[in-house]
Amino acid sequence: MKKFLIACGIILTCNCALNAQILATTTDGDTVLLNSDGTWAYLDTSDLVDEILPVNPEKFTKPSSAKEDYKAISKSYQIWYREKDWARIDPKNLNPLAEVAFKSTEMDAYGMLIYEAMEATTQTLADIAIIQARKTASELTVQSKEIRSVNGKDMVALEMTGKIQGIDIFYYNYYYSGPEGSIQLLCFTTAKASDGLKPKMEDFLNGLVILKD
Repeated sequence: MKKFLIACGIILTCNCALNAQILATTTDGDTVLLNSDGTWAYLDTSDLVDEILPVNPEKFTKPSSAKEDYKAISKSYQIWYREKDWARIDPKNLNPLAEVAFKSTEMDAYGMLIYEAMEATTQTLADIAIIQARKTASELTVQSKEIRSVNGKDMVALEMTGKIQGIDIFYYNYYYSGPEGSIQLLCFTTAKASDGLKPKMEDFLNGLVILKD
């Protein structure tokens, strides 16, 4: 199961990361992705609903018990976490795009962060994740999608389930984009294990702090 979940992380993040792509809008109003090699492709948004996301009135903050931290090389963000709940692992073992990665000390659950210096809109970042996840996970269902204030910054919180190779996977992610760059903090485990792990996954996500210049 461990190797399978790592593979699920590679599938998800390789597909939903921007991968040096730039979002642009044509004169006809179509959304396209511009690649670093000069090629481009239409971004199929036909199955997305043009929506105004609900705003969660709760203010989410890092847990007071989160004493360990990772500070980004770019100095744009910091992750606070509980060492008893999450252990740092080599991000290359989880995904080549991840800057930092973690594994739950209890069960097979993983967390990783992907950072890019470019700025997009936060909601577009989450929408791309949904579009790309649907290419690899069958029966993908968006369980929750809302705006949250996390340590003073607005982020999109996204919960999804999907089936990969017959196994139900649960994804719980935060997305942020602003002058500091674009950030995807992603957590995933099996849907069966998510009931017990979801509170700790949320605590982990709430440890993301965007650092001001």
